[in-house]
Amino acid sequence: MDTSSPAVFVNGELLKMYVGRRVRTVLNVAKNEGGVTSGKCTDGQELTVKGGDATSFPVSHFVEVIGIADSNQSIRVEICTDFGEQFVSYVELQGLSGDMIFIGKLLLIVVTWNKGPFIVD
Repeated sequence: MDTSSPAVFVNGELLKMYVGRRVRTVLNVAKNEGGVTSGKCTDGQELTVKGGDATSFPVSHFVEVIGIADSNQSIRVEICTDFGEQFVSYVELQGLSGDMIFIGKLLLIVVTWNKGPFIVD
């Protein structure tokens, strides 16, 4: 793993805070046209991805994108990974739901159990 240039996890709302910096996000591809891909990220906002292999992914696929935030709604691609049409996170596989909350530079992950009562004796 390359730790010399870390990428901040962002959604559509957080992207504007990191313009000019290296970021990463997951998009559900909505369209590919003329070297530009657009899709919805985890908070439902639409982002545009430019360059790299991102333009080769089919519509409805989930793609992880790592690159430089060009603006508050676009990322210039360095690396991208196709997760296919179904994207299920580890948290969802375990019957949990989770939210990532950023407070300044602190990342707080809130996890909720979805499969009935969770009792600890």
